[in-house]
Parts: sequence; structure tokens; C-alpha cells
Amino acid sequence: KFNSMESIGGRLYALVANSSSVHRVWVKSGNQFSAIPGSVKGMIGVLGEDASQPLINTEVSRRGVTKREIWKPRGSKWTKIGSSNHAGMGPQTRGSITRRGSIYLSMTDADRMPWKFEVLKGAGRNWRPVTRKPLNLSRGGSAQGRLAIAGGKVWAVWQESTQRRDGTFDSLFAVRPVSRPGAPKILWKGRSFGPGDLDVIRVGNQTWPTDTALVAIVR
Repeated sequence: KFNSMESIGGRLYALVANSSSVHRVWVKSGNQFSAIPGSVKGMIGVLGEDASQPLINTEVSRRGVTKREIWKPRGSKWTKIGSSNHAGMGPQTRGSITRRGSIYLSMTDADRMPWKFEVLKGAGRNWRPVTRKPLNLSRGGSAQGRLAIAGGKVWAVWQESTQRRDGTFDSLFAVRPVSRPGAPKILWKGRSFGPGDLDVIRVGNQTWPTDTALVAIVR
């Protein structure tokens, strides 16, 4: 079962799980994919990034407690470098990102409405929120997003959506640096069909947060 695909350090990586939720990472070389040695077991898996190397984020449940675990390839196996059982772990569209010895982990609190989106920073089992409050900017919109690295910074990029009676959403699209101080920027507000694919990329001297159908520039 295909889980996620990311371009990391100029190479294409794919995360694939079998019917027993055992995850393996494949890397594209030329026209073929080859497997990175070792595997990780977990309910759900997504790719993250560590200095142009892939990470695996998984969810595991033990004794009624759900945790996020972060794995890094070392030699012929994957080694766990962090875990968190922070409250309300909702959808995740990308894994964690490491920067200068710290791990950044995005969290969506889906245990209450509206959903809250925040970023944790830490290592091992020690985590703290990057900001005092969740990143939500609207009063009633449920937020979900992801992390990206561009221009030497780690960014949080997210959407907040409130459903309308006709099935569409009142939405906003925002971005904020989280690896260094910076204010959030609302890049777009309007009517949408719901959350889309998000990313932040660097082209020349400009950083581009992107949505499925939207593009904005943060210099």
C-alpha cells in the first residue's frame, strides 16, 4: 500500500506499507526504485526530512495510548529518535523535520471542534509547543497543515476551513516560520471546496507557499 511520496535533497522517496502495516522506504535512482534497508511497523506512516535524508513518522497504539514515533535510517536499520503522545492527534500529511539538532513535529488536535493546529519542537520524549497558542487565526475554522523546509527555515503551512450549507467552505491559507521568530501571514481568504495539498518551496531568492490551486510569494 502506497502511503506518501516526497522530494528530499533532490531525490524522490516513496513510503510503502504491506498488509501488516510494516513500512519501507524506496528511493528513485534513474528509472528504478530501490528499497532502503530496514523497516518500521505502525498504523499510519508519512515521510519527513532530516538533512536531505528521509524520516518515517508512524502512529502506534499501546495500552490504549496513541503515539507518534519518528524514525531515522542508520546503517542497515531504522532507529527511533523521538516519540510524542501529545493530545488530539488528527490527520498528518507530512512527517517531522529536523533542523540544527531539533525535531519539529506538526500536530492537529482533532479531539475538539474546531480543530487546532500547532507545531512542537523537541527530541526524544521532551517536546514543547513552538508558540504559546495554536496557530489558528480564524474563530471557527478547523485547521490542518504540514511542515516544510525552504530557504534555510522550517515553515508551518496550513488551511482553516468552515463548512457552508451548500457543502463548500469559508477558508484561509496561511504560513509562518517556526524555526526562527516570525509572524504568520494570511495569504488567501475565500470560498473553497475544502483542504488541498500544501507545501513551501524555494525558487531563486523567493519562498513560495503553495496550495493546490493557489500560489503566493513570501520574500
